[in-house]
Amino acid sequence: MLVAARSVTEVSARYDDVCFDTDTQGPWYQYMEERDWECQKDCSVTLQIEKEMKAPVHVYYQLENFYQNHRRYVRSRSDSQLQGLVTGPQGECDPIEYVGGNRSLPITPCGLTAWSNFNDTYELESVVNGSILATMDVSDEGIAWKADMERAFDDVEPQNFNTEELMPYRGGAPIRTQYINQDERFLNWMRLSTFPTFKKLWGRIETDIAAGTEIRVNITNCYNTYRINGKKYISLSTASWVGGKNMFLPITYLSIGSICGAAWVIFLVTYLRNPRKLGDSRVLSWNRKG
Repeated sequence: MLVAARSVTEVSARYDDVCFDTDTQGPWYQYMEERDWECQKDCSVTLQIEKEMKAPVHVYYQLENFYQNHRRYVRSRSDSQLQGLVTGPQGECDPIEYVGGNRSLPITPCGLTAWSNFNDTYELESVVNGSILATMDVSDEGIAWKADMERAFDDVEPQNFNTEELMPYRGGAPIRTQYINQDERFLNWMRLSTFPTFKKLWGRIETDIAAGTEIRVNITNCYNTYRINGKKYISLSTASWVGGKNMFLPITYLSIGSICGAAWVIFLVTYLRNPRKLGDSRVLSWNRKG
């Protein structure tokens, strides 16, 4: 498992701190909000591929200091609505149930979780000597859990959900498909993280990336993490049979295994030096005569 985890190749870059000019007046979060949530564009970072990355190469975004596990955030959703069992808000999605509080504009899917759908986008280009060689195709198919697409979410059409017409009330990204269970990036966002630092799969590249390749990532910087002092990263990663580059499980298994092995040796030496005397079975009540 340790060998498999080490075989994973991963490169990443932070970009929230480079997507604003240093001479921007006032807090960055205020600058974004004053523009009616218009995205801050013209941002790019460069990823240097030092080791060949075999397809499929996974494209992730990473957020830091974003608490998807907050109680109010977790509770603000309607699973029955997401499964198509009911229509309209059912009192579970407070405070995001109606657009601007207008009951004639019910939101589907409702709730803070859905409304804050991640809306940064990325365009990847391979660059040689400063010149763009090709734009890389990033697929968003097959990146969500099959159980989510078939059971947790149903053929529910979005309604009044982060549309351009309702720009002043927008939260995050709109649903990009006819039904919510077809937008796999949205499904990945709705699978909540336990920790405040997390990665979510955004897409997949189905071609190998050669060592020495320089990849320019053009970013549409829309997601406002500046108010919460959050950080944003873009990363490319291969995968092994244990998943991505995560050393926690291998190190945990090796540590526990080593402790158990050391305990076994100690018990064995103790037994050999001071063997326990076996009991005399003749004194057992059922072996006594008379």
